[in-house]
Amino acid sequence: MTVETLTRQQAEAERDHLAHDLADEHGTADREELRDLSLSGALTFEQIARIERLEGLDYLLGE
Repeated sequence: MTVETLTRQQAEAERDHLAHDLADEHGTADREELRDLSLSGALTFEQIARIERLEGLDYLLGE
């Protein structure tokens, strides 16, 4: 589902879930650190896509 079609509650739940999963995988949920990781070239395309999805949800929710 695209972020534009999510309800606020769905977006918040997905954002929280992604942030938790990324924190488990990478030891941080800090958006700047995750962005740096995605730019480092050390992550797979799937991992980068999940970080970008989190950034999109943050933007959508105004955070």
